[in-house]
Amino acid sequence: VWGIDYTVTSIFLVALLLLDRGSKTITPLIYTVGMACFLFIDVLLPENTLGPFGYVVPPVLTMVAGVLDLFTPGAAHSHSNILMLHNSLGAMNLQVFWPSAGLDGIVIGLLVVVAICVKAGTGWRRGAFYLVLGIVGSFLVNVLRLALLAVYAMSNITNPQAFQAFHSVAGELVFIPWIILFVVLILRRESRIAAQARLL
Repeated sequence: VWGIDYTVTSIFLVALLLLDRGSKTITPLIYTVGMACFLFIDVLLPENTLGPFGYVVPPVLTMVAGVLDLFTPGAAHSHSNILMLHNSLGAMNLQVFWPSAGLDGIVIGLLVVVAICVKAGTGWRRGAFYLVLGIVGSFLVNVLRLALLAVYAMSNITNPQAFQAFHSVAGELVFIPWIILFVVLILRRESRIAAQARLL
C-alpha cells in the first residue's frame, strides 16, 4: 500500500515537472521514486531470500573468502550464500541474503547520482557515464563492506552479539564516505568542464 502511495505521488511530481519546466520538484521526485523502489523490492524480495541475487552473492562471497585466505590461509571458504569462518577459537557462518547483496546501496547511489546530474546539468552522455561508475563503485564498496564484516567476525568469532552490533553500522561507515567522495568528484569535474566551456 505504501509503495502504491509513493508511486502515485511520483506520477504527480512528474506531471508537475513536465507542466512547469522551472519546477523545483526534482529532489522530492527522486526521494519518492526511491521510496517506492525500496517498498516494492521488499514486497518482491522478502528479506530472507536471494531472488535474482542468487547469481551475484556466491561469486562475491568467493572473492571475500579468497581475500581473507591471502592473510589467514584456510580461515574462510564459501558455499552458495554462506561464508564459513573459523580460527583456533571457534567458527561462525555468515548467511548473506539480498539486503547484503548491495542492492540498497546501488539504488541509493543511483538516485544520488541522478539528483546531482540533474542539478549540475551534465547531459545524458556524462550522466550515463556517472551512473555506470556509481554502479561499479557501489558494487566494489559492498564487497569491501562484506570483507570488513568477515574480518570483524573473525576477530570476535565467539561473540555473535558484537558482530550483530557492528553489522548494523558497517554499511553506513563504508557507504556514506564513498557516496560523498563520488559526489564531490562529479561536482569538481563538472565545474572544470563548465570553466573550460566559458573560456571557449
